[in-house]
Amino acid sequence: MVKKMDAPDPDHEIGVTCPRCTFMFSGQHIVEPGGPAIPQQAWPPPTHHPSVSSFEGAVRSGCVICCRLWRKLQKAGYGDLGVFDEDPVFSVWILFRREDGEFNLTIMVVYPNSASSAHDGITQPWFTLSQSVIFSEKYRGPTTRMLDVCGTSTSSQASWARATSWYTQCRNHHETCNAKRGRSSFLPTRILDLSSNDKQIRLVAGEKGVCHDYATLSHRWGGSDIIRLRMDNMAQFQKGIDIDDLPLTFKDAIEVARQLDILYLWIDSLCIIQDDSTDWQAESALMGEVYSNGVLNIMATACENSHQGLYRDRDPRELRHCSFKASWTAIKEKHLIVLDNNLWEDLITRAPLNERGWVLQERILAPRTLHFAENQLAWECRTMEACEMYPDRLPRHLENLESRVKFIDLDTYWQSLSSWTTWDPSNHAGYHVWSDIVRLYSGTQLTKEADRLVAISGLAKRMRSILSDKYRAGLWAGQLPYQLVWHITTLRIDGGTGRRVENYRAPSWTWASVDGEVRIPMIERGANAESLIEIEEAKITPLSGIDDTAEVIDGYIRLKGHLFKAEILGRDTDAGRFGLWIRVDGKLVYGMVYLDEPIRAKHTSVFYLPVYRRNGEICQIPQSKHYSLILKPAEGRPRGWYSRIGVVETWANATHDEAWAYISEQLENPTLREKSLGLEHSPETIILT
Repeated sequence: MVKKMDAPDPDHEIGVTCPRCTFMFSGQHIVEPGGPAIPQQAWPPPTHHPSVSSFEGAVRSGCVICCRLWRKLQKAGYGDLGVFDEDPVFSVWILFRREDGEFNLTIMVVYPNSASSAHDGITQPWFTLSQSVIFSEKYRGPTTRMLDVCGTSTSSQASWARATSWYTQCRNHHETCNAKRGRSSFLPTRILDLSSNDKQIRLVAGEKGVCHDYATLSHRWGGSDIIRLRMDNMAQFQKGIDIDDLPLTFKDAIEVARQLDILYLWIDSLCIIQDDSTDWQAESALMGEVYSNGVLNIMATACENSHQGLYRDRDPRELRHCSFKASWTAIKEKHLIVLDNNLWEDLITRAPLNERGWVLQERILAPRTLHFAENQLAWECRTMEACEMYPDRLPRHLENLESRVKFIDLDTYWQSLSSWTTWDPSNHAGYHVWSDIVRLYSGTQLTKEADRLVAISGLAKRMRSILSDKYRAGLWAGQLPYQLVWHITTLRIDGGTGRRVENYRAPSWTWASVDGEVRIPMIERGANAESLIEIEEAKITPLSGIDDTAEVIDGYIRLKGHLFKAEILGRDTDAGRFGLWIRVDGKLVYGMVYLDEPIRAKHTSVFYLPVYRRNGEICQIPQSKHYSLILKPAEGRPRGWYSRIGVVETWANATHDEAWAYISEQLENPTLREKSLGLEHSPETIILT
């Protein structure tokens, strides 16, 4: 049996379902809603393919569901099926019926050579494919058209027609996308003029008061051999740049802009002087304006570097839709559509370009984005997201934070809020937007560690203009008690562990001091939140006087709070949160402990600072969720200065929880603890650095 497959057999059409997949939609194999995550009646789950051979045959025959699973395995590095055991079971499946009457289908494959323990005879962990199964009558509508993709390349005539249609429709008919401002008079300091002739472009100065439509390019440099603007070649660039001397991605971007009648283009490496730090600082401060005022952002989404070009060959059969008639006995509606829940994540979110930290603000701030992705074009604007498979907009079943990144844009966010809520959005909504931005941005990569704040400064400026709040190295002064309790949630996107960086980049109290995906807990609408600290001063020292949203060299927060002696128990883990407990003044506090850095012996004895609490209920029992910081004395600083090393989240019932009954009493009577802390300064004066 051939284990390495490059594609389904060309003699077979993709779009059918194999007998094993057809079986999933027959009989009464449906788990009703309302049960646990994996209900008892669903475990052990039914077999999907009993062997690697069975799965391989289904892929070769063109089964659309199995082909989706195989492509996902390929992306994960398992294109060689020989790494999987032939026996006992290759894949299993579970079908959940959702509360809305539709279904979630999960197909699970055992990771090869897994050392994990078995559960009911089936080894874990799982490699999963998640699909939404919906009734065709609920799906179809004027804005949910499905098309089978045509053309064997993303440069095909069909792709060009689709890109042109998206662009012209948006510019001419999308009120939301065009409501922000009229024709902008902003032009970047330097820009590329594409109008001269087919073989050359020129670097020109942006003229104040002169209106020109221009496009921008988002790309990965991918090495030091890329052509770039320097002090010694600026004069030559102003005379003319031969297009043949440019990397393929730049050539393709010029073609795209000209095809859409856009005669000016901004590319960072050709428009910012790369060997002049003063120019780089000045231009990076304008980055938000550059992308906000362009008419289109062209994104080399599938590219690892600038030499790979925008276009990709593809097998259009692999982009066929999956729709068929089920034979469930208990459900009248039989016509189903199976949507890939991870389509946008695989196509856009986890694409090579979007791993780059600078790109997020480029995507959000640009009014329109055209993605040249792995196997199809995709579109983002403030009205919709679409791709060639779903040209009018993504189905609602595929929409999430990652797919609706344009809706993080503040102008659009305010408009959407006003349509559904009487809650004053000025209270928290803008800070919720920032929390979303930080979560998406913090999981990306940066070539230079020092750019952690610089690469998001354009978004910070936009946020500041709307919130009228003071920006403090990634956090907002008006919400500091609630934003200080951010925590690392997962591993970095490149597989490394999120931890605080060795070289100073930001104060320990801000997420900008760590690598890894970060979450800032949000205060829900109507939540009864109470701050347990009082911020007296929050100050940062920027590296440059030009931009106080960029790199910083120092910073501190002075506050009043209630310190407790504490001890971290248990062992650290790669994820930085499991197997850890904290004992406060000798009493064990049960909660989730998130660390910013590995535990060392000298950090075991620490301080515990309650920051804020939210009141609520669990199972109709009054509970309050407490957020607290874990601190250590700051090295090289006077007594009373502390560095953050983690955060604790705890649900507590002061009536039944001994530790929290004690802590609550101490919060109300801080003078009881002054002697026990043994501090010369007031125990309520704390400086975080």
